[in-house]
Amino acid sequence: MAQVAAMRTYLRDTIGVIDVPGPNPAARRIAIQEEGLSVIEDLLEFDDSGIKTLCASVRKPGGMIRDPNDLNRQIVAPGFHIPAICEKRLKWAAYGAKIYDMIGRTVNYDSLGRNRLKALERHSTLMKEHEDPEKLPVVTKTFGIVKAMDLLPSHLRDRLGARKVH
Repeated sequence: MAQVAAMRTYLRDTIGVIDVPGPNPAARRIAIQEEGLSVIEDLLEFDDSGIKTLCASVRKPGGMIRDPNDLNRQIVAPGFHIPAICEKRLKWAAYGAKIYDMIGRTVNYDSLGRNRLKALERHSTLMKEHEDPEKLPVVTKTFGIVKAMDLLPSHLRDRLGARKVH
């Protein structure tokens, strides 16, 4: 239960999902949690399209609810407004959670703070724009093994690994 409340606070303070007026100010954040993002570790299960689907489901949940003005009548569930910047931050949080999990770092609220989300966005841009270096020259009579071994460390530093990690 404490983790669910902590996630609700994270959604408000870091992601920027603000309270709504009315009897339940946290209703928007609760709606996000009910769509499957109830604790921070749940971010590991989302990618960009999953976050987009989650936000669309909160915006237009479907189904019917009682009309607050006429309890005998049903109306379409109105859903909640999720600003584009919040959706973007959720995408970067999911991206960061995957990166941290892959390299063995703890996925928590501090590791996915707002400043870190901005850094993760820059990281993603660098990874998309990265070009691997040219192949090492083949060892021949004119290009010896000693020269090839001298070039190897810098060559490997410029390459990305199988999981797109430097």
